[in-house]
Amino acid sequence: MIFMSVLMIAQEDFSYKLSRRIAMMYANPDSTSLCILFANPGENYDKTAQVGIFDLKSRKLIYQSPMFSHREDGFKVLDKGILISFQQGRQYSLRLIDWNGNEVWKEDGALGFIYKNEVDLGLVLRDTGTGPAVEINGISLRTGDILWSEQVDYDFVRNIRGIRQFSNSTVLLLSDKLYKYGRKNGLLAEHKYKTSPQGANASIVVSDHHAYMTDWKNLTCFDKNLAAVWSVSHPAMARNELIDEGKTLKLINYGYVKSDAKIMPIHHLNKPYIACYDKQSGQQLSLDYMTWKKQDGLIKSIYSDTLLYVKTGDAFRQLLVAKNNYAAVMENGDVYLLDNKLQVKEKHVDNDVYYQMFAVDDLVCIGRWCPDGHDFYLLSSEGRSIRHLPDGTTSLLLVGSQLFYSIAETLYITTFTKRSD
Repeated sequence: MIFMSVLMIAQEDFSYKLSRRIAMMYANPDSTSLCILFANPGENYDKTAQVGIFDLKSRKLIYQSPMFSHREDGFKVLDKGILISFQQGRQYSLRLIDWNGNEVWKEDGALGFIYKNEVDLGLVLRDTGTGPAVEINGISLRTGDILWSEQVDYDFVRNIRGIRQFSNSTVLLLSDKLYKYGRKNGLLAEHKYKTSPQGANASIVVSDHHAYMTDWKNLTCFDKNLAAVWSVSHPAMARNELIDEGKTLKLINYGYVKSDAKIMPIHHLNKPYIACYDKQSGQQLSLDYMTWKKQDGLIKSIYSDTLLYVKTGDAFRQLLVAKNNYAAVMENGDVYLLDNKLQVKEKHVDNDVYYQMFAVDDLVCIGRWCPDGHDFYLLSSEGRSIRHLPDGTTSLLLVGSQLFYSIAETLYITTFTKRSD
């Protein structure tokens, strides 16, 4: 009898030395190109960052952008290309570069920009030069065409917090109010909410033609016109996250607020908790607090129903976090395993915990993204180490049957091939 074994790793069949250090890679939607971020190591705000387009058919870098400030909104990978934001004093220049390296459209003089790719809608803010009013233009991300224009005040600009898709043609924008905008006709509805004096964020979930939002005091369900269907109070919050779980909502309070302030950037400490609510009625179904001490550090994220890998010596052990249990990941990378009542069961230090990057048949790639050095392994499905990727690997990406990874300025390509045992 012949068995198909694990996908075996061939020797690197290609390498390409680029002009700068590769910080991160992304595949375009149809997996014909790579978007490559070039940035200096150890700099969260690198003013000399660039992006490039690497064509996978010709295996050539066909585009490399001018320098821009690498920050959260410095560039985004869209369906039609790469959207890059170049800062020019207090304003920004926006450019969409298609996957052939051509400039599709350009917008100069923007005070700010926020968008939703799925709706093909970007909101460009401009100074009108006539007092407190600011112009907001709705534009097509695909073509750059202006779809509509309206005026807002500076409170709107100063308080922009995020954008969500609400339907195929509408978005929700969180600012001084919760706004609903249409792709074709601009502002459709708005709702005033209570902001937190301590700086706690408002979280939004969109599901089944409804929006669910946490503000300072309440969790509220809105219909398609932003009319409240129900609203219930919740315990005191700091940084929080709202998760859609089908028939229920899960509200995670992380217990602190983090700001850019130089003095006391961490404040509003309270007890972390998880509360669950019925989506139809808003009834609180459960509320559990974590037994947490301030010296334990800050919680970066909390996961459930996930798979971790713990390294012991040269071996790896699968650690399944069940749907009703949790893994709390600290800012220093340490992981605490919690039961369904949020009581600590185990602790694993940062260097021992790995996360699944991707899986191909019975081959699994696991890794750590850490300031002190990334680390990646290829494992069999039962956890046996097949290959340890070289030290200095900065990023990796699976595209089809090929693994792309980078070390400094060099891009490597490895092809997976099946063998018979």
